[in-house]
Amino acid sequence: TRDAIDSRVENASGVYTFVDTAGIRRGSKIKDAVEHYSVLRAHTAVDRADVCLIVIDATEGITEQDEKIAGIAHEAGRASIIIANKWDAVEGKDSNTVKEFEEKIRTALSYMPYAPIMFVSALTGQRVPNVFEKINEVYNQSVMRVSTGMLNDVLADAITRVQPPTDKGRRLKIF
Repeated sequence: TRDAIDSRVENASGVYTFVDTAGIRRGSKIKDAVEHYSVLRAHTAVDRADVCLIVIDATEGITEQDEKIAGIAHEAGRASIIIANKWDAVEGKDSNTVKEFEEKIRTALSYMPYAPIMFVSALTGQRVPNVFEKINEVYNQSVMRVSTGMLNDVLADAITRVQPPTDKGRRLKIF
């Protein structure tokens, strides 16, 4: 894909616009102007997204390009879901395969502990309907507002458990 392509999907969970972005390579690897602009369009697509789906090929594992795209979504402050696609094609699965793969993703994307990980197969449709539910859940969490009173209550509880450090004999105050 060289250009960001919008696809509108409507189902029982809601109306969604998916934007398939161009792959993002290192600046030194970009040879022509078309590729340069496709990278800029990918950045723009992330900026206008409500939720970013970072799709990883489960047969390959997480690549440097996947990490770069996830980093762009993280730095833009977007709600994100990590999706391991082609899970049906992974060889030699056992009871620990999901856990091991999830640990690899968490290690590579350690800056995104908040992003849920889903294992799907677009080819067979396995667990794909669950993606829409997760998109709604993640979006609702990302737009949730925390009231000042609630935040003060949480801070007061934290301060009673662990006192802030002292500076020249005086306790620091948190506002």
